[in-house]
Amino acid sequence: MENNFAIDLNKIYLKRGETEVFTELTWRVKQGEHWFVMGDNGCGKTSLLEIIMGYLWPQKGTVRVLGEQLGQTFIPELRKRIGYVSPWIFKRMGHKVPVEKVVASGTDGSVGYWGDIPENLIKKVEEKLDFFHCASLAKRPFGMLSSGQQFKVILARALINDPELFLLDEPFSQLDIGARMQAYDLIEKWADLGHSPSIILVTHHIDDISSSYKNGLLLKDRKTYLTGVKEEILTNKVFKDIFDLKRDIF
Repeated sequence: MENNFAIDLNKIYLKRGETEVFTELTWRVKQGEHWFVMGDNGCGKTSLLEIIMGYLWPQKGTVRVLGEQLGQTFIPELRKRIGYVSPWIFKRMGHKVPVEKVVASGTDGSVGYWGDIPENLIKKVEEKLDFFHCASLAKRPFGMLSSGQQFKVILARALINDPELFLLDEPFSQLDIGARMQAYDLIEKWADLGHSPSIILVTHHIDDISSSYKNGLLLKDRKTYLTGVKEEILTNKVFKDIFDLKRDIF
């Protein structure tokens, strides 16, 4: 594999039960690129991220992530190199877990850090929380936070290992409009640092696609429908076809 690809999926076929999720999916993301992923309900957007994370295994095709081929690498170690934000993480996180342990749990992808946090990790936790201006929340129970505060904490958790790849699965779905606007600014600030990892955003909402996302992937009919630069994808012609729209939206 060429070393400059963060994600390299080749002719993926995935079937879950009697349902074909992907019949032929091919997609490549260069290191440092920021992509958005869209498609109608049931097209496999979340399944795509779960394949990248090694939670789902396709029956055919090749999956390479960060230079490692799934099936020939130790998945738990690979996951430590990937930051992952998904609604299920919010739902599974214990309401009484202190924020500092929520963030520390990102070191191994668990939903709570057991035991005392070592001093060197406490420092990293503080640094990540401070980046999102919420270091003062460290001792607060996760369940006592607002949706916007929880989002910042889960972002800090996803970044605790300084990941090389960052996956966002409908990350703003639980946020009100104010918190959503703040979340956009946070992601934009972080993505524009110049040394951020490859970022993949799965979303249903055009408003979520900030200026940092230069490329897009559209899924339809269980395969890659279109990949390209944002300007080629966010057009009335493309969206009328993929979403069967009757009116212009751009």
